[in-house]
Amino acid sequence: MDYVTVRLEVRIELDRATRRYADEAPSEDQVMSAIDQCLADAVDGTFGALGPAARPASNPVKAKLHGGPMIEEPMNGGRTVEFSFGLPAEMFPVAVGGFQHLIGILAGEAFPNQVGACLLKSPKVKAVELPEAMVQTAKSLFHRSDRTIDHIRTAFQISDPLEPLVAFSFKPRLGFDLPFAERITQDVVNAGVRLVEFDTRNLEDPALAFEGWVRLAGTAAHAGARHRRVATFAPNLSHTAPTAIDLASRWCNRKEVPVPRVVKVDGGLDGLSTLQGIRRHLSNEPIVTTYPLLRTAMKNYVGSADAWIDLLALSGADIIYPGNRPTFNEARNVGGDDTRSLHLSAERYKKYTRQGWPMPTFAAGVHPGHLHAVYELVGPDVAYFLGGAIALHPAGPGAGARLCVTILDTARDNAQTAKTRGDPYGKDLPPKLIQEIESYKPNGQAVWYKSPSAVFVGGLEPFYRC
Repeated sequence: MDYVTVRLEVRIELDRATRRYADEAPSEDQVMSAIDQCLADAVDGTFGALGPAARPASNPVKAKLHGGPMIEEPMNGGRTVEFSFGLPAEMFPVAVGGFQHLIGILAGEAFPNQVGACLLKSPKVKAVELPEAMVQTAKSLFHRSDRTIDHIRTAFQISDPLEPLVAFSFKPRLGFDLPFAERITQDVVNAGVRLVEFDTRNLEDPALAFEGWVRLAGTAAHAGARHRRVATFAPNLSHTAPTAIDLASRWCNRKEVPVPRVVKVDGGLDGLSTLQGIRRHLSNEPIVTTYPLLRTAMKNYVGSADAWIDLLALSGADIIYPGNRPTFNEARNVGGDDTRSLHLSAERYKKYTRQGWPMPTFAAGVHPGHLHAVYELVGPDVAYFLGGAIALHPAGPGAGARLCVTILDTARDNAQTAKTRGDPYGKDLPPKLIQEIESYKPNGQAVWYKSPSAVFVGGLEPFYRC
């Protein structure tokens, strides 16, 4: 039998009414009894109290403790306990919402608050590991073999191996003026952006907004064609799954929508169901971009922020923000960045680029001064999803896009030169370009250029040296 392995941390205290002295802690026998009840409740809940006759004879499903628990010494009337257990994978059939059911069990009241005299407090899931058979089932249902990083780059006809996919992501949450959105789309695509997406769901009725989305996709495609580039627009389909499936089907079957056809589905409450529904109902399209909104909020319930990202990817996301992007000391100096943190960020992105799927994005609060160093660090197989870096330029989004694309184009050329010459990293951007970056000042805040010379220290190397 396959098991979903869960590692749980919980503090177990004696009920004050039962203590013989103020800081009396539960015995190890009491702790083990509490753990046994946790395992029983995770599978059966109170249904288990009805006895074996309540279950089909052919269904002896039970949770399984993996090894002995780690029980800390008593402190302040309690013990912190960590233990691993297996939940039978047959409880979570992927085709009918198994991932969602697993999260519901771990995030809901699956574990008892009290067992006898023991109070169980602050349960925290430390890790969740899916069995390989469950992973492969999800891939066969929801993952498309033609949605690897290489395939996505090919769909956008990016032939230069050092050129990244650049996207502009903005938030028309309260609606948008269509002619204004068309002008922005045309301006940023003329500057070199290949994908324009709505970063958040528009509260307007999607049935009324749909024709506007089609016009935006056509605007992007026509602007890109003038520069011999493939470009398009992606609507945000973060609706209920049935609504999103219908919209995605209409989008992919509308001949006026250029290829590649792309949509966005946020990784929120309906993210898993919507992604899975789109993948089950549409054979090859669309490419789906995702931002894992609940990445941090889910951490205590699915074991780590990474687990939520993995579940979204297994449910059908093709392009996703993996979290923990490279960050830098926001000061004008020649060093001071946390090299260990940059190592970890680089390895995080390499995990996805090496396995070839999903395509990770560099996003979430970046500004133009970051782009050169980040390109040197993570390379062209990462998509650069830029919001404020483009939108907040004092001369407008078109100027912001031209600045960001110019930085990345120059970074690409410098990386090629450094690779050919054997330099440890690419040379700085031209002084005039650095001056433009540092005169940017979004919302009046100073922006500093981050030189590769300030980043690649302590053994850290650019992507073409790894």
